[in-house]
Amino acid sequence: MKKNYVFENGEWWYVGPKYRQRVDSHLQKNKDRMFVDGKYIPKSHPMHKPGRYESFEEAWSHRDLDNANEGYV
Repeated sequence: MKKNYVFENGEWWYVGPKYRQRVDSHLQKNKDRMFVDGKYIPKSHPMHKPGRYESFEEAWSHRDLDNANEGYV
């Protein structure tokens, strides 16, 4: 388990800097988020695609990148 996870009273908990929550709730919250090279990409980004990726090329095909609106990288 990760270092922010602790086992207390028969349950796994995620302990953040200001709160704690059950691990299953924490994982559910993160399943719709997108990270590229460790940086969070907001849902408002026009090409948002949930998951964790090493690069933008890994997340999208070149066809998707060619169809992107100008000004978004």
